[in-house]
Amino acid sequence: MDNNYHEIQELLHQKADLYARLKLLPYDGTPEVKTNHDKKYLYIRKRVAGKLTSEYIDVYNEDLYAFLLKNAQQAKELKKQIRKIEK
Repeated sequence: MDNNYHEIQELLHQKADLYARLKLLPYDGTPEVKTNHDKKYLYIRKRVAGKLTSEYIDVYNEDLYAFLLKNAQQAKELKKQIRKIEK
């Protein structure tokens, strides 16, 4: 019983740490490139209250786009770890 308690407590600490790391990421969502009048713009696409939304980030820049992709991948991995802990 005591060992089970410590295991659950450790999992809760790990979950809280993963949520904190997820909140520290600057953008939560998938990067999207939209074109308007032959110019490219970067948006972050995510679900808010069940609806798909796009949030404007900046004019398209290769470095920024790579950063957003990396950020989205990190968020995906953190969410995957959280789901694993919840099981």
